[in-house]
Amino acid sequence: ELTQEQANKSQNDLLSISLISSLAKAINCRVIISGGYAVDGALGQLTRPHNDIDIQIYGQSDDATKIVTELFEQAAKVKTQFESFQIEDKRRTDYNHNFYVHIGDTIADAYYLQTQNNPFEEQKVIIKNDGSMTEPHSFDTHHVVLSGINFEAQNPLVEVVDKIYKREHRGDTKKEKHEQDIYNLKLLVSESDIASKLGEIIK
Repeated sequence: ELTQEQANKSQNDLLSISLISSLAKAINCRVIISGGYAVDGALGQLTRPHNDIDIQIYGQSDDATKIVTELFEQAAKVKTQFESFQIEDKRRTDYNHNFYVHIGDTIADAYYLQTQNNPFEEQKVIIKNDGSMTEPHSFDTHHVVLSGINFEAQNPLVEVVDKIYKREHRGDTKKEKHEQDIYNLKLLVSESDIASKLGEIIK
């Protein structure tokens, strides 16, 4: 059970997800939600409080900072909560550029990925940090409705395998919320599919 304060924060986060997704489309960027809200979206209900929003942003621009800044500047014109947002540049990896966007009492953990092709196509080709490109591969998403808000989220199989790999193979700290998310996702995905997908990653 969420407290009323937690429920209100979650609803506010979901409205922010809807706003950012809409604004991103206007600049030909695609927003996909992962993490806790993707889990709850797959289940169709809020299962726990969320401290942050995990956002993947796909676009063809090579200037990640400009895109992320523009998105939240536009959001600030619509929603007062965004007016004092602050962007913290975390790191650039082979595949993405990570930013923490501080919005009031919420952090948007935003990952920008540059695509060679239109990000609204069925498959994506990611331009890596060294300029090379990945092979085309599926976005592996689905559309969900959570507390009346519709958004695109990472599908349950990808989400659960990502969580299991990071905690049981890569060595990331496993928290109670991760245990809960994995348990919930296993209600939706078969163990054989999880083993097969996980095998593709660790082989």
